[in-house]
This record gives sequence, C-alpha cells and structure tokens, in this order.
Amino acid sequence: MKTIGKVSGIISNIVIVRAEGAVAQTVRLVMDCYDQGVDYKETRERVVKFNEALGWFQAPNNLGFVTIGLLYGEGDFKKSML
Repeated sequence: MKTIGKVSGIISNIVIVRAEGAVAQTVRLVMDCYDQGVDYKETRERVVKFNEALGWFQAPNNLGFVTIGLLYGEGDFKKSML
C-alpha cells in the first residue's frame, strides 16, 4: 500500500473500528483506488456508486471524500482541500 505516513495510520484506525461497516468499506475502496492509480474524480464516482443504496445516509460518502482529499493531496494542504 503506498498510502502515506499519518494518513495511513488514521485510515487504518478507522477501518479497525467497524471493519464490516459501510464507512470502513468505503475507506478501503478509496485506499484501493489510490493504490491502483485511479484518478481522484473516478474514485469519487466509485464512492458515490458504492453507497447509492444507502439513500440519505451520508457518513460513508463524506468519510470517503475526506479520505480522497487526504490521500490524493499527498501531504499538500491546499491540494487536499481542492
């Protein structure tokens, strides 16, 4: 896994909390996309599609989007926020 430093540790701890939950599955999806070199826009689309059956429940999507920012920003705060 080529995820970086503290981000990797934070994400790993999220995954450990409820490994079978939608949030953890979404975070793992993002990590896998990042490791496979998938573009961040395509990764975002995969997150939305993965969670479409959840309807109004947005936590998995939101944490997926945060994870996208952290990983694809690669330590650059401005890049992470955009």
